[in-house]
Amino acid sequence: MFIFVGCTGGGSSSLFCQKITQHVNEEDQNLTAVALDGFTAMAKHKAYGDKYDLIFVYGGINALSASSTFEFGQLFDVVFVAPQVRYLTKEKIRLLADYPTVVQDIPPKIFGMMDGQQAYADLLNQLIELDYQRGYQSTIHSASKAADKNMEILVINGNADGRLFTQFFDYLSELGIRPIAEKFSLEGLFDFQPQADFDIRFLFGNSETLNKTYMQKISRRIDSVILPLSLQFPFTEEKAWLKDYQIPYLLVSQQDFYRNDFTQINQLFLTMLIQAGFKTEFTSELQVNYLETEELKKRKTFLGIFSWE
Repeated sequence: MFIFVGCTGGGSSSLFCQKITQHVNEEDQNLTAVALDGFTAMAKHKAYGDKYDLIFVYGGINALSASSTFEFGQLFDVVFVAPQVRYLTKEKIRLLADYPTVVQDIPPKIFGMMDGQQAYADLLNQLIELDYQRGYQSTIHSASKAADKNMEILVINGNADGRLFTQFFDYLSELGIRPIAEKFSLEGLFDFQPQADFDIRFLFGNSETLNKTYMQKISRRIDSVILPLSLQFPFTEEKAWLKDYQIPYLLVSQQDFYRNDFTQINQLFLTMLIQAGFKTEFTSELQVNYLETEELKKRKTFLGIFSWE
């Protein structure tokens, strides 16, 4: 079970998690526990999940934001909100409403004592109850590219108001397919409130949108990418990343951007949408961390409280 404990900046939640895991490992022969920072937990969740029963992850509660909601919803069974930031609980519940993760305030008595033995005794019953609650929610909610949204296409260096895309949007509308166009942002990708119903969302970004930092997040939602065919900017690395993350892409030449007859390019775009839709519908969510191969290093400790790799 992955448990996130969020406070203001991560300091008090770190101490809390360390105290609890220390008690679990010393006193409970049936369970193993570890305390991690959020970055390590996200990067090596498979390795830690295989080795430990309880993984306590500490950090600032605002690590859970619109752009990180998918990762939190996929990884964490429970998000505990520390007493000093419980005014943010409703916002975090809203962010994770479509995921089976349970969000709950951690009782001030449990958090404030910083007594590992008493905190664990009180927390264990609560975790058991929350696990049942999460099991019920997981039969209702699904968080995958195939099931939780309509199709989303990322367009690099394109103009939503240009002739190429306005003509294509009109063409889709004639087919009964409702497109919408928006400027790309990570926040908008994961947390948006459409003003009207739609079938396909086109997100327009620049060349810097496809970077190594964004790729994991983009792969969670984007079904296909439209790239300009350019000798000045060949997108060599970017195409390799898209291939690794199994995101189909279409190269569009400069000639296509300035065509007078859009019949051919419309058909090309439509074929791309059909292929992307088929791939999304019949494949489960890609676990982008499958590239993780690093084994866990022996953990070091300081005074039996703080630990690191």
